This record gives sequence, C-alpha cells and structure tokens, in this order.
Amino acid sequence: MNWTTLLLLGVCTVIVWCVVWEARGRRDHQRYVAYIKSVFRQVADFAPDEFYVSAHWGNSIAVDRARRVFCFARPTTIGTQPEIVRLLACRILQCELLEDGATLQQSRRLATAGGAIAGGILGGTFGMIARARVGGGAGYVRSKTEASSIEVKVLVSGCPEPSYSLVFFKGPPLERGAGLYAFYRPAADRWYDLLRVAALENHQSGTAR
Repeated sequence: MNWTTLLLLGVCTVIVWCVVWEARGRRDHQRYVAYIKSVFRQVADFAPDEFYVSAHWGNSIAVDRARRVFCFARPTTIGTQPEIVRLLACRILQCELLEDGATLQQSRRLATAGGAIAGGILGGTFGMIARARVGGGAGYVRSKTEASSIEVKVLVSGCPEPSYSLVFFKGPPLERGAGLYAFYRPAADRWYDLLRVAALENHQSGTAR
C-alpha cells in the first residue's frame, strides 16, 4: 500500500467522521430543543405560543401572548430541570438589539422625546409586530461588514436578575446579510419585537386607565 492510497484513506476517514459528527450534533440539538419546549409547556398558568431555544449560547425563551407572560430557561442538560424565570410584560423596562456588543435598536417602556413610543405603531394588538423600528438608537454606525455576535438584552424589574440576555449567535465573524447571519438575525429581530411590543402595549394600556 503506497502513500497515495494511505492519504486517500485518511482523507475519506476524516470526511466520514465529520459527517457523522455533524449528524450527531444535529440530532442532539433537536433532542435538546424538544426537551426545553416540553419544560416550558409544564409551567403552571403558561401556554406558550412561540419558542426560541438556544442549545449553545445561553438562555431560551417562550411567550404566552394571551397572558402577556414570557418565561426564560437557563441552559441545562437533558433530564435536568432548568431554572425558569417568569416575566410579566409589565416588568420589562427596556430591551436592546445588539451586534458585537453595540446597540442597534433600543426600546424603553416610558415615552420620551424622540423615544420608543409612537402613535399608531402598535395598534393595540400584541400579535401585530411593527416592522419599522422607531426611536432609541444608540448612534451605532454599521461600518463593519461582519458580526461576531447577535443578542437581545432585556432590562427588568421584580426578577431574580436585573437583566436577561438571549444570544442568537456568538462565534466566528459572519458576513452581514448572507449565510448564517441571514438565519440568526431575523430570529433576533422577532424576539426583540415581541418583547418591545409587549412592554409598550402594557404601558399604553396602563396610561389609558
């Protein structure tokens, strides 16, 4: 057996190993997602409509729109009960959408001059998400063409921690607008919108009373 044959066998072995490892990773991720969803469904007085499960980077989240309640789940392993933090919409003080630690969008519960609440944006319906974002920018200029992290951070009151983060991506730089970035960023936008609208609608209903 010559060196060329040995080299080809080695390359084939590595390829097969990579394929098997990737398939195993996908299977483990699917099992973890199913497990965390089942944990959320067991929370009392909570009927989740939508989930985001992070198997790699931190907290997972689910929302019960009818009750205006969010639940965070700490990272855990399958079979181990994660810590669940129940968050009422009225407890949300501020939420931010960040890339590489810099704020892209920011929304506060209280209306301020040039701030996050604009007439007619919410329409009084929690399920209707305003796609156009208003106010609250931190002046971050997107001069970079890549991003190494995508995150939503929520500042809250009356919870064990003052803030909670949802990390949608953290790793090697991704080119903005393409590939995996185009997969993770819409998910971050979605949950930023859900948290923002829940907080702002709660403020509107509170000021109307």
